[in-house]
Amino acid sequence: MRPAQGGLLDLTVPWSTLVGESGEPGHLTRLGPITPGQARHLAELAATDPAIRWKAIVTSPDGAAIGVARVPRLSVSTDSQHGPGARASVLRQVRVTICPDQQTLVPASGLPMIYQRTLRAAARAAEQARLHAFADAAAGGCAHALASPAYQPPPILREYITARDGTCRFPTCRQPVWRCDLDHCIPYHKGGRTCRCNLGGLCRFHHLLKQHEMWQLIQPNPGTFAWITPAGRTYYTGPDTHAA
Repeated sequence: MRPAQGGLLDLTVPWSTLVGESGEPGHLTRLGPITPGQARHLAELAATDPAIRWKAIVTSPDGAAIGVARVPRLSVSTDSQHGPGARASVLRQVRVTICPDQQTLVPASGLPMIYQRTLRAAARAAEQARLHAFADAAAGGCAHALASPAYQPPPILREYITARDGTCRFPTCRQPVWRCDLDHCIPYHKGGRTCRCNLGGLCRFHHLLKQHEMWQLIQPNPGTFAWITPAGRTYYTGPDTHAA
């Protein structure tokens, strides 16, 4: 009963849950939260399936996503810890959220190979985030390190915005970003950059609302959105947070 085109669901799991150090739940797209035990079980099955993609989402201490890195896939025979027949057929990808400040009690050498690669990918993403923060500070704002001249954001930028925003950027909307449009706050045809300081996830309804002449959406800082209503009131929303 394996789907013909691969799995349909994405598993998001905190690193501390993955290695058994906390009781934070996992999350499955289309289904919602799952227990730590269920999340670990699915991740363990996914660790043996080279068709499933893995990503590391690096977070700040307050839980905001600051970087994303893809994890190199395993070969079929690299990690057979759970047996060659183990397959997590419902999964398309596993996203591991991890804070660089975390100290795990589990030696890296004792972890499955894909977990070790996830740690290394997280270290690369954390270093990139540090360099971007330094460049932003030197520029006095967004240094546009990930900006693209094209209208469509490149994959690395799309993945970062998806991890950063989590849900539609309208304050009361909880539509997940994977169902949303990545919209330019300042329209592209009016000089708006395809950059993390000008992109945000909007569901189709709020995308259309933002385009109404009596509404305005601005992004004072990358990841912080301000909605100005027809009555002149301003409502702010910040990045979604991740458990790590």
